[in-house]
Amino acid sequence: MPRLVLGSSSAFRRALFEEHFPLERSSFRSPDIDENAIRHTDAQTLTRLIANAKADALVEQMLSEDPAADALLICMDQVVVCDGCIREKPTSEAEARRFLASYQAGSKAECVNGCVVHNLKTGERRAANEIASVSFDSFPESTIDEAIAQGRIYNSSGAFAIDDPLFAPYVTRLEGARDAVIGLPLRTLRRLLDEVSSSSSSAAASSASAGEAADRDDGDARPPPKPVPSQLVPSQRVPGLVLRVLRPDDEAAAVALFASGMHETIISGLRAELVQPCRRAAALSLALLAALGVIARNWVWAMAMQLFGLGMAQAATVTAFKTPSPAHLKIEAAAMPAALGLCFALVCSALVYWLAPQRLASNYVNSCLEDDMKSPYAHYLSSPGSCFWVAIDDASGQVCGTVAVQRASAPWRGAADGTDAELRRMSVASWARGTGVAKALFAELKRFCDQAGYHRVVLETSTLQADAHGRLYPSLGFEPVKVKPLFGNVKSTSFALKLSKTD
Repeated sequence: MPRLVLGSSSAFRRALFEEHFPLERSSFRSPDIDENAIRHTDAQTLTRLIANAKADALVEQMLSEDPAADALLICMDQVVVCDGCIREKPTSEAEARRFLASYQAGSKAECVNGCVVHNLKTGERRAANEIASVSFDSFPESTIDEAIAQGRIYNSSGAFAIDDPLFAPYVTRLEGARDAVIGLPLRTLRRLLDEVSSSSSSAAASSASAGEAADRDDGDARPPPKPVPSQLVPSQRVPGLVLRVLRPDDEAAAVALFASGMHETIISGLRAELVQPCRRAAALSLALLAALGVIARNWVWAMAMQLFGLGMAQAATVTAFKTPSPAHLKIEAAAMPAALGLCFALVCSALVYWLAPQRLASNYVNSCLEDDMKSPYAHYLSSPGSCFWVAIDDASGQVCGTVAVQRASAPWRGAADGTDAELRRMSVASWARGTGVAKALFAELKRFCDQAGYHRVVLETSTLQADAHGRLYPSLGFEPVKVKPLFGNVKSTSFALKLSKTD
């Protein structure tokens, strides 16, 4: 039986845990993360994000100490929602008084718990929320004064504890489990423990069966193969990579990475599409220039037109014909406007090839910078069901990848009922491509979407982004659902990935 590890710095939660789980197979770890850097306007999403961040930090630490660790890691977080606002631990006396005054006036306190259980041996992770609410009768001001003087409320989300002798007499209504109010949702915790334990047992049983079959076939004893993790923590997928929810101080680097990446892929993609028509236009222009030289009966001019252009042609003509005849001059004069037009076509072909992609890329990037990428932190971390992640190279500390998700809008079929999540702003630095950064980011996004209850992940991209369109998204399991032409051979493709239902 794997040991249980509670990832919590709270002495109160540790004491509660000891009351329900045997100490001989339990231990505690303190996650070293900045919870204040993780923000979201949806309480359920916020608590899962923080609990997952705690788990990510501890999984990496524990596996570095013992790669074969056999343990179930438990991480939790709790916030209180009252009057539509998320409340965490009060940071000042004024904030504590404001919280308590609202309960005194009859406002209901909704306790939202996020719980994560991670199996270190298999990499399996489960997350869920449990909510309970409590209402109070009006209590005297002296109760608030005494609670602030004692100081215990500063360690409690929402500035209260239901078991506190100061507030317990005034509880009038409790909806949900009492343990979910005090910060240890036992029903959800036990269910998640059973799920990750049963998946571990199933994997072990499958491995044992495979080993027995091999023994029967080959006649020699072999150890059963190790179970393949069905869902790895991103930091385990790519050594030296740290994934986290976007912070305000990451925003400038994330926007710069997105802008440079889009410029690069759009320009290279457009030039790949334009190279053939531009080559044809240039070849046709040169051929016609050569033909004009032949018509003018000036082979030197014909050669010069092909090699050096119109300006060198005149010098070559003077060199070849010291005293050109009037007939030659008339023919050359007649051919000159056509030659000038063809040279202009050559210049235009070059300009189209070099400048048009840059202009189109700049227009697209600028439109994004006026929309969601103007402030991705405000756009994606202030809406329920949305999030934005960055990948950090641990060695250099640089942002090397980004991805975002939000509820899909029309014309996606799941937009009306909010069951489709739209993947957006996937970008990886050129020096980090091919190292698994994009797949690690997507694994985190997919886990978020599973927990948020989405049915599909959808996205739209074009053939200009050849690597993503042709290789990355199909390798992640996305299937094309709609293709529409844009211009020339460039097409826009809508992809979708069905998600398995999880709690």
